[in-house]
Amino acid sequence: MSVADFEDEALKVINLILRLWATIKKEATFGLSSLDLGIVEFVVLRLISEKRSSEAEIAKQLGITKAAMTYITDRLEQKKLVKRERRESDRRSFVLSLTQHGARTLKKAQRLYLLALKRRLKGMSEQEMGDLRILLEKLQQGLVLNYED
Repeated sequence: MSVADFEDEALKVINLILRLWATIKKEATFGLSSLDLGIVEFVVLRLISEKRSSEAEIAKQLGITKAAMTYITDRLEQKKLVKRERRESDRRSFVLSLTQHGARTLKKAQRLYLLALKRRLKGMSEQEMGDLRILLEKLQQGLVLNYED
């Protein structure tokens, strides 16, 4: 394959991924809006549910600024979905945790999100989904390695 052909194929792959993400995001956002959640808020709730973390840790995972993360946390706190708790090891620092209401809302949001994904992936076999996951992980790893260079 020539360099020009490779670049053309690479652009097609990236465009497909972007269009797919836009479609999934649109479908998921529509479902999440019934819970008064945006897609980023949903992702933040999922991250908090997996591991109590600070705003700075989550901001780093998402590749957003600390200021943006503080804004998101403020909104989630106003909705009574998360709470800030002082770290025992460092009283100047906070960790985020889900409230009971936040845990229930996350459970509902995950069901809605999975429905959107299932609609998108319904024509794929388990093998195809596994293959796709492996290929996407490979692509992500390549992007991370190139970004860090």
